[in-house]
Amino acid sequence: MSSIRGEIRQALRDRERYIESRGRLEEPIAVRAEIAASWQRSLASMVDPNKSQPDFQRLGDTQLSIAAFPIIDHYLQTLDGTHTSLLFAEAGGRLIGRWTHDAALRSALSGSFVEAGFTMAEAVVGTNGVGTVFEAGKAVAIAGPEHYSDQYLPFACFGAPIRHPMTRRMIGAIDITCRVEDASPLAMPWISGLAQHIERQLLDQTSGRERALLNAYLVTERRSRLAVACLNGQILISNPAASALLSEGDQEYVWEYLQRSNFRNTSDFSAVDFPDGRVMMLRSRAVRVDGSVVGAVIEVFEPLDTAIGLPMSHSPSKPHLDGLVGVSDRWINLCEQALQWPRGSGGIVVTGEPGTGKLAVLKAAFSDSTALTVVDCSLVAVDGPREWLAALRSRLQDNDGVVVLRHVEMLDASVAQAICSILDMIEDPPRMAATVVSGGAGEPYSPLLDRFEVHRVEVPPLRQRTEDFALLVNAISSQLAPGDIGPRWLAAAVSMIAEHPWPDNVRGLTAVIRRVLHMHPHGVIAPADLPDDFVERPEAKRTMTQLERLERQEIIETLNVVGGNKALAAKKLNFARSTLYRKMNTLGIRQASLAPHLRR
Repeated sequence: MSSIRGEIRQALRDRERYIESRGRLEEPIAVRAEIAASWQRSLASMVDPNKSQPDFQRLGDTQLSIAAFPIIDHYLQTLDGTHTSLLFAEAGGRLIGRWTHDAALRSALSGSFVEAGFTMAEAVVGTNGVGTVFEAGKAVAIAGPEHYSDQYLPFACFGAPIRHPMTRRMIGAIDITCRVEDASPLAMPWISGLAQHIERQLLDQTSGRERALLNAYLVTERRSRLAVACLNGQILISNPAASALLSEGDQEYVWEYLQRSNFRNTSDFSAVDFPDGRVMMLRSRAVRVDGSVVGAVIEVFEPLDTAIGLPMSHSPSKPHLDGLVGVSDRWINLCEQALQWPRGSGGIVVTGEPGTGKLAVLKAAFSDSTALTVVDCSLVAVDGPREWLAALRSRLQDNDGVVVLRHVEMLDASVAQAICSILDMIEDPPRMAATVVSGGAGEPYSPLLDRFEVHRVEVPPLRQRTEDFALLVNAISSQLAPGDIGPRWLAAAVSMIAEHPWPDNVRGLTAVIRRVLHMHPHGVIAPADLPDDFVERPEAKRTMTQLERLERQEIIETLNVVGGNKALAAKKLNFARSTLYRKMNTLGIRQASLAPHLRR
């Protein structure tokens, strides 16, 4: 018991530190990752931890409540004599039912606005066993000081999601709440069992037509590695790959397209032009009940040459370096400068983060004109300064070609000064170039760069080259798996790759692609084929247009500037706060999208 009290005291201290510092802690907190993430969302939503008062709206009967209430009545019998309360909420977190046999607990909950009609959305009242279920997309247990708002500190709650049995979208949540001292380890399996019983009841209430659609989807999804969906004018059942490709508007368009084609079954894929300019490869099979078409199951993929809206070949009017690819503005600007080097004179310094391809840029720029000799400065520690400097001096006495000092950031001040002395002693040294991770003034190697630098260019990191990912994935795949029969990347997989932070830049991207190709050297590469850190997410994202990607980046940058404060971000962006929430959801902006100090 003393250890439990100690854990509660520690959690209380962590919560107080977190709220007082507004999430900017120098030392990590001991709470679970899912609680820390919920606190961050609560903070960003400007929830008042001292006292939050949710809004009220009385709701009528819904299909969910009609199916769930009889089952809840049955389960309530097992709660007789316990100090617990059962909460039931619709999608979004508004309570549509609360059942409590304990009068004291009922009064305490009512005093905290925990009763039917009030919202328990996390963005309104902070971390709790209803709203956090919708944000996390899974069952959660929250006890005492793990709540964000003071008014819920006395309670422990165990919430589970309720999903539509066909579409698997979250349509509600069920929660059991009690005082912290009355919490039981049996609460979570009990509430999860109730949620599953409600889902089975919803499935039993589906019609024969809906069951036929579900069966057709399951049969196709089990054998296909592509994006699979089953749809009609009202229903869309889809796997994550299809969810990433098809919006609600796309569902309507595909259904109209299938109606125009008289629901002709197709064994081969056909190209379908979508209203937003994308081209999808699609094949379909009608689903019939008693001879009538009730829907269709489709398999669909977006060819890589239209992945995230990018061309697969360079425009002749845009400069490019042989063997390297890119169409983003920053990359094109780099290419324009690099193409001038062979015709010019003076030393060159190429900077950039680790793994961005600094040496590759130099090699591509001089591939047709001048021989390059690469001298790796990191080998000073291996060969010893005396031997390494002697080899460099010997090479510098021959003024042919270009000598590239790679990893200049590895040099200490004494070796950098020795190189300067060697250059001073040689009457006609060759042209010099350098790659450096950090070339700022005051570094020990700065005098060396000052000795020969005339041109300087920075290779942009991958996070600033979103438009280039489809080209890079295709080019790297071709290098690692040459031949006519190689893998085909789905656009949804490329989109997931493009959203990764890539601290190791092109080097890291190449390593991941090598791992994927080792497991899937041929055929289609879907989102599920990516490593776990790409696919472990509560929702799949659809492919965005260029305009949406720009808007997404603007929202992320604004959130970073205001420290994640959504109210201030909405004001700066001239959005209503509800509009910002909708756009963040539509554009897939989560905590992992923000700057590192905002993800803690």
